[in-house]
Amino acid sequence: MSKKKKIAFYTIASLSVLFICSYIYMSDTLLNNTESKEQAVYNDGEKALKDDLKVFLYTEENKDSQATITEISKKEGGKVITEGVLKELLKKDGYTLSKKDETSYTFKRSKEASLEKNVFYLGVSNECIALFKTDDKGSLNLVKAYDYPVSILPKVDRENLEQFNYFSSPDMNEIERKLSEFGVKL
Repeated sequence: MSKKKKIAFYTIASLSVLFICSYIYMSDTLLNNTESKEQAVYNDGEKALKDDLKVFLYTEENKDSQATITEISKKEGGKVITEGVLKELLKKDGYTLSKKDETSYTFKRSKEASLEKNVFYLGVSNECIALFKTDDKGSLNLVKAYDYPVSILPKVDRENLEQFNYFSSPDMNEIERKLSEFGVKL
């Protein structure tokens, strides 16, 4: 080979190797950058909350439940969850934002805020099953305490009764049927 052909061959080979190396380096760099960047999703101008953010719900000092934003979004049909959307969803159940940080939001409500107006509830009074009714403002009023200790009930039932989550109805007859299932003498 002539000297000019050797120079051309080495130049082309060097440029080819340089091109291949830069292509591999750049494609690897671009691929890593797109994977590591978080995609910010917005809903009505608000940034979506992180999928792994935990949401704690309390009625007074008792923990009702815990969920992640992913779980809440699934429950809401895949809706993008922002702070405003979350507040509105939970406001319906009487919750207000109590505390927030980068990893969790805590919402609280009072017992009365969790109850419907003008409805009968089974609850606990003096360690016995009791019948309560809420008034027009949602305040609880004791209607009758039964001589049936809650200590003999399973723990889950006791806790639900204490939180007024066991059974409720606007119809007192339904409440009495439920009480008879416990064996409560009316």
